[in-house]
Amino acid sequence: MTKEKDKKINDQKKIKKTEEKKPEKLNNDEIVEKIEIKEEIIEVNVDYKDIYLRAIADLDNYKKRVDKERDEIRKISKFYIVSEFLSLYNNLKQAESFIPEDIKKENWVVGIKMIADQFEKKLLEMGIEVEHTEGKKFDHNSMEAISTESDESKEDDLVIREISPCYKMDGKIIEHAKVIVNKIL
Repeated sequence: MTKEKDKKINDQKKIKKTEEKKPEKLNNDEIVEKIEIKEEIIEVNVDYKDIYLRAIADLDNYKKRVDKERDEIRKISKFYIVSEFLSLYNNLKQAESFIPEDIKKENWVVGIKMIADQFEKKLLEMGIEVEHTEGKKFDHNSMEAISTESDESKEDDLVIREISPCYKMDGKIIEHAKVIVNKIL
């Protein structure tokens, strides 16, 4: 008897499950309302997806802009620091040119020359270009005329002597060459 009772209970459970699975019957107005709600949900999801994609693009653009600005700040900082040291370097080279011949072999003089050479090597490693101007035609874009002299044997507007060379970094002039220019009267 218990087997029959168990069978009846199981059959009743199966009937309930199939009844639960049956879709509820809706009238046309309810169907239209559900479709409209579903369409609204889809529109909202599309809007959120669009907002999300725009936010991702904005973030990417921001990162690129910050990287570009950071690189520009590094270049400007390097430009400024190098320009400050160039005046020291030029003074050292100028002082070196006034050393009398009779003491050029002394150890302290040789040491100063070595320091100047190390300084120049470091500048070259940093990408500083040195443009010598002696014997070239005067160019107001890269040279500053400190003085003029008159030598009839040389061409007019020719650089006779260079006090300091032109220094460039990344193709931009850091310091103009200081020169003496030939002017025929």
